[in-house]
Amino acid sequence: MDVSSSSPTQSGAIRDQRIQPVDQTQRKAHKGVSVRRAPDEAIISEQAQLLLKLSEAVQNSKDVRDEKVNALRDQVENGRYPTSASEIARAIVASRMK
Repeated sequence: MDVSSSSPTQSGAIRDQRIQPVDQTQRKAHKGVSVRRAPDEAIISEQAQLLLKLSEAVQNSKDVRDEKVNALRDQVENGRYPTSASEIARAIVASRMK
């Protein structure tokens, strides 16, 4: 969603406004007057719409192979996952070099 403002004073003016309570005289003076309000409106940028679509696609995709993940989890938990101390050391060093 694009929430930028073209004028910093415009956004500052909105932020500094305070809601003033309506006193009884103002209420009586406007009694019987119907106020028609415009519906709320939000404009979502094309970039935000694309991001939303991509996010939904990722959430709905079934890219993870549950069977493989469960098999690996079982191997690790039961101590049957093959490991090499030298490969682990190389990976640690390589990750620190980046």
